[in-house]
Amino acid sequence: AGFLVSSAAPGAGGNAVFYGHHNIHGSVFRGLDRLQPGDVLSVRNVTESLDYVVEQVDVFEEHGLTASQKLVHMQYFAPTVSEQITLLTCWPFTGNSHRVAVVARPIE
Repeated sequence: AGFLVSSAAPGAGGNAVFYGHHNIHGSVFRGLDRLQPGDVLSVRNVTESLDYVVEQVDVFEEHGLTASQKLVHMQYFAPTVSEQITLLTCWPFTGNSHRVAVVARPIE
């Protein structure tokens, strides 16, 4: 997966944004669209494993939108006050007309 370098590091507070393909180049986010609120995700770095619970899974069209509609989707990349991770990929498996965004918060 790719990491948006302008986003927060996992575990450091704020929005840590990761993105990856779902159907090519390793398919690192294959099945991301099947996650449900309440599912648990783990992110590992060199020193620790951090656990997050999925709060929302959004699937939305990306092609043919106005600039203002695309700006709304850019909020997934925006900094946040509270810690979260955001995972993004294209959808469906046979194309890329939509996006999947998964937002998860740390497990306390």
